[in-house]
Amino acid sequence: MRKPRVALGLPVYNGERYLRKVLDGVLAQEFEDFQLVISDNASTDGTAEICLEYARRDPRVRYLRSETNIGIAPNFQRVFRLSDGVYFKWLVHDDVCGPRFLRECVDLLDEAPSSVVLVYPKSVQIDEDGNTLGPYEDHLDAREATPSRRLERVLRHSGLCYAALGLHRSSVLAKTHLIGGFESSDVVLLAELAMIGQFWQIPSYLYQARVHRGTTFSQYQSKEEFDEKMDVANRGRYVMPRTRQFLEILRAISRVELRRADRLQCAACLLRVWGPRFWRVLGGEWKQLCIELARGDARIQSVSGALTLGRAVDRQS
Repeated sequence: MRKPRVALGLPVYNGERYLRKVLDGVLAQEFEDFQLVISDNASTDGTAEICLEYARRDPRVRYLRSETNIGIAPNFQRVFRLSDGVYFKWLVHDDVCGPRFLRECVDLLDEAPSSVVLVYPKSVQIDEDGNTLGPYEDHLDAREATPSRRLERVLRHSGLCYAALGLHRSSVLAKTHLIGGFESSDVVLLAELAMIGQFWQIPSYLYQARVHRGTTFSQYQSKEEFDEKMDVANRGRYVMPRTRQFLEILRAISRVELRRADRLQCAACLLRVWGPRFWRVLGGEWKQLCIELARGDARIQSVSGALTLGRAVDRQS
């Protein structure tokens, strides 16, 4: 069976409010050679009925449902691993792609050299009712020739990371650890991709990113609750978000295929660019860790356990 040019992956949980707008935007794409894999994370609202309706309507739509909620990150990983396209794009259940999104991204990636691993359009933010809030400029058009310079761009400008929702070369994305089960894992993914190749931005506003009270970041009151929602395997773990982010980027530097000189330059870039922004935060996390250790916090068996670097990361390999 012929592989589609583009695979779209939509991880969703209780997305009924905006889901029809997202799916209508997909089916209205000018570029039609795609498959859409929807992974429903055990939704309790009308998500399943909406997805099944669209799957019956269009054979390109494939719907799967988990019996239990596995967490946000494993669901993002699942849709990629279940897809089969030359190019891949993640969808989210509350944003909207313009009708030329895929056409312009595919055309550019087809024409680009293999050193380009990701293309994405400019984004405009909208509110919960679809009213335009304004453009979002991310400055992640990373055309620099060296891995360390591209990594520097990501570390300096990583914000909302809409670029990660652009069009990827599937073969390159498969080499990464994808979206991880921890805060800012999209930054780590972009950092890893930037060390592999270039990002090209399309100068057209083809993506509408919705800003509303139901987003992942706005729903949770603590870093522990957020990490558990990212991956249920994090339940009961002690969380050090910035320490984790630093170590995950360091791990990415160690595993990407780089010349020794490039690897050293990337490590130096991490210390020089990322460090000054977060050293004080890291110091606060380690100070709090010492306090919790002194109190005998049951979540902390050791310092290495507190960093939560084991199962949730390694199982993605």
